[in-house]
Amino acid sequence: MKSISISFALILTATFLIAAQGTVPLKQAAEYRNHVEANGIGLGAQVLNDAQVKQRFITEFDRNYLVVEVALYPEEGKNLEIQPSEFVLHIAGEDLTLRSENPRIIAASLQNVQKSTRDITFIPQVGVGYETGGRGYDPTTGRTRSTGGVYTSTGVAVVMGDSQPPHPKNEEVMEIELSEKGLPEGTYAKPVSGYLYFRVGEDNFKDSNAEFELTFELDGTETALALER
Repeated sequence: MKSISISFALILTATFLIAAQGTVPLKQAAEYRNHVEANGIGLGAQVLNDAQVKQRFITEFDRNYLVVEVALYPEEGKNLEIQPSEFVLHIAGEDLTLRSENPRIIAASLQNVQKSTRDITFIPQVGVGYETGGRGYDPTTGRTRSTGGVYTSTGVAVVMGDSQPPHPKNEEVMEIELSEKGLPEGTYAKPVSGYLYFRVGEDNFKDSNAEFELTFELDGTETALALER
C-alpha cells in the first residue's frame, strides 16, 4: 500500500470553517437534563462540566466560558430555522444578557490569554492525509482504515520546556474545532444539536449557586429554559 501522509498544525481551506457539523442529538429532548417544548418543538440542553469539556474538546477553555450543548427537535413534517446567535443567556441577579459567542472571537481570546511560560504545552493539531487504497493503521485514531482518499484527524502535541510561546496556528485550529462542533445554522426537518459558548466570566463560572437561564425564539414564540448544572 502506498500512502502519503502530510501532517500540519493547519493547512485547511475555508470549506472546513463553513461546514459546521454539530453533535449527535439524543433520541428526544426529555433525555437532556434541561428540556422544554413549545409549539410542538422540543429543546434539550446540558451545561458541560470541566471533565466533559476536557473530554470533548481539544481546545483548552479558560474559566470564563460556559459551554452548553443544545438539541432541537422540529415538529414532525415541518422545518425549523435555527440561528445560534438568537440564543441569549441571562444570569440571575445581573442586568446582563449574553449571546452565544462566535468561534473566531473565542479562539482569538483564548490565544491571547495563553501563558508564555508553561512546564507542559499542549498544542492542538489537525492532520490531513491522502491514502491510495488498501488497509492501513491510523496512529492518530488507533483504528485501521480500509478506504482510500483524503482524510482528516485531530490530536494534541505535547511540548516540554520552561518557556514555550503559544503556537502561531493554535487560534486557527481552535476556530475550526469550535465551528465544527457548534450548533449548526440553517433550516432543518430533523433533530439537530451542537454547542453554544457563552462568556459568563470566571466568578459566575466558579459560583456553583449562579443561576443561568437560556431564552430563545421557537417558531415565533419566545421561550425560557432554566439551566441546571
